[in-house]
Amino acid sequence: MMRRPVLTLRPTLPGAPEAPTVGSPVVVAPTVLAPPAARAGGGLLEAAQRSGLTGDCLSYVDDVENAVVVVPLAGEWTRIGRGLSADVHLEDSTVSRRHALIVNGEDGPRLLDDRSLNGVFLNGVRISSPRALSHGDEIRIGRHALCFARLAPALEAAAQQPPLLVA
Repeated sequence: MMRRPVLTLRPTLPGAPEAPTVGSPVVVAPTVLAPPAARAGGGLLEAAQRSGLTGDCLSYVDDVENAVVVVPLAGEWTRIGRGLSADVHLEDSTVSRRHALIVNGEDGPRLLDDRSLNGVFLNGVRISSPRALSHGDEIRIGRHALCFARLAPALEAAAQQPPLLVA
């Protein structure tokens, strides 16, 4: 199975080199939130917005790598779980090998519980049927919080901004 590319955002120290080497995770400027700060409200959404990606994505803190990871949701579905075949791999004994799915349909992405033992929570509520995802939604799987972001391309985002009044 071919794994999808991910963008890993690591906190950097002032004065540290910013250019990543081939095959290394992308290192972003010091403005990227450190993982403990990213866990606080809005930090994961902010990290996704700073990633430079467009379209739908998930962001979460990878405790093993000690980094914020942003995963684009480009395929028909995205599997979340502890299994090695998961697109979003969460190393945690409270996460099932096949814990949840995000399915991209005509009406947008939907979150499904893949018969997990501990459940899937969307904005604090356990789900029992597929639920539509909206920008900024928090998904809880085991002890992990993931943030869904719908990132518009730069031109679309600029077009959505209110007009600037100049006196």
